[in-house]
Amino acid sequence: CVIERTRVRPPARAVLLVLLALGAAALLPVHSRGQTPPAVAPAVPTLRVLGFSPQRAPWNELVCRQAVAYAIDRETVAQAVAPYLPQRPQPAKGIQHPALPGFNASVQGYSYEPARAKHLFAECGFSGTIRLLVGGGVARSVTAHDDAVVASMRSTLSTRVELERVASYEMLLFTAGTGTVPAWIVAWVSDQRNFGYPSFALGIGRALVGDPEVRTLVERGDARRAEELMLRKALVIPIVAH
Repeated sequence: CVIERTRVRPPARAVLLVLLALGAAALLPVHSRGQTPPAVAPAVPTLRVLGFSPQRAPWNELVCRQAVAYAIDRETVAQAVAPYLPQRPQPAKGIQHPALPGFNASVQGYSYEPARAKHLFAECGFSGTIRLLVGGGVARSVTAHDDAVVASMRSTLSTRVELERVASYEMLLFTAGTGTVPAWIVAWVSDQRNFGYPSFALGIGRALVGDPEVRTLVERGDARRAEELMLRKALVIPIVAH
């Protein structure tokens, strides 16, 4: 990811510096508007996730986060995204990408269980609009993914779900990492400069998750336990990998 030649205006420059400090190098824009895009490169391992800030209601309640985790039909989302990617995405169960070292096939993730999701959401008791922060001006594969996730949540939970787009993807990542928004959708991309590479759990845990227990495991470099804890607490919900 080349950022040295990217022209950035304040406050975007400060945002980029914060993202680098968080270890999210792979999520920065590759080229700016007006520059010639690079030639098509081999697919880079990518995981699309939905995350929560547990300090913000209603996502401070585990039952509410789990309701959403069980409400997403990952097979349908993968089908919606497939036409816009060079290779078909697969429903994701864990946080570590299946093509990278450290993948744990036995990790206890979430599957699509609409009845369970409805029951948990009723227990959650939230009756407002679920708002998901996403990046603006993104590729068709990303919008297809986000729209499919919203459609699945609306259908399963019978509630209002809306996307709120920010001006840039780097601003989305910065905002998600500060914990100031209740819920968000991002794509984590494999990059050697990311903290904890090749572990997605360490990189995501460092850049996007503020939970103290998770952060302790991340700083210790305990990728497997960090992944298990983020899933058990439903702080990060894997959706599709490609």
